[in-house]
Amino acid sequence: MSIKRILVPLTGYSEATETVMCALTLAQRLQAHVTVTETTVGPTPYIDSADVTGLAYVETMKAMEAARTQAQSRARRCFDTAVAATKVMIADRPAHGGASVAWVDSAPFGGNVISQLGRMSDLVIARRPSETGLADVDVLETAIFAVRRPVLLVPPQHSAMGAGIAVAWNGSLEAADALERAVDVHVPGGAVTLIQVGELPVGGVAVEEAVNYLGWHGVKASVKTVADQPKATAQVLMREAKAAGAGLLVMGAYTHSRLREMVFGGVTAHMITKSEMPVLLAH
Repeated sequence: MSIKRILVPLTGYSEATETVMCALTLAQRLQAHVTVTETTVGPTPYIDSADVTGLAYVETMKAMEAARTQAQSRARRCFDTAVAATKVMIADRPAHGGASVAWVDSAPFGGNVISQLGRMSDLVIARRPSETGLADVDVLETAIFAVRRPVLLVPPQHSAMGAGIAVAWNGSLEAADALERAVDVHVPGGAVTLIQVGELPVGGVAVEEAVNYLGWHGVKASVKTVADQPKATAQVLMREAKAAGAGLLVMGAYTHSRLREMVFGGVTAHMITKSEMPVLLAH
């Protein structure tokens, strides 16, 4: 699947200019179109009227609306700043060549802007959530589970990706999907390293088969196999990806159930909030 349409949903509650910049530089590499929108919706207070009435209710509504307006303004400012810096052409129709970008107002979509625009996108690019960034986590989970699109998480202070790619390999279905995504974003001549941490699970596809798959797509890859460390698989992956000179880590998301990841922790849960380089998640 070639990537030609990228969605960038901004919550507006955090600075995300680098996220838009990363999307636009990737679009220039892939000759793709980027749609940027904001995900804020009208205030829907969850308030017990028996506890909050009259003036207090009105003030609460005003505060929520003010926060929403501020978030909308911040999201649009991130868009304008990134477009001015990259000089990517603004266009809303595919009758042109090269990279392009457009801002789409989320109001007509209500609270379903990611679900609706994401269905017609090949990739979703979002700011990497912090451990308290609930709005950013909601964007991520909607993209992965409701829209079922690969998601590129961009950490703060990252406005571009290097050409090198590291692929986390454990032989799972999610890892195989991630391998396909790696082909989509691979830069000709860029190094690709398959990283296998520990032993493959029963039924997992051998890493040599993954190398052959990439070879049929004209991508030469090397393999790095390292021992696992208890409860530190994510840290080992990140360390080896850096050592390989990768500017992007591609991996399957939620190989275990989402509930298990939430309760016991896991590689996906760690990468979502603590990744130190852009991470492309496939599920």
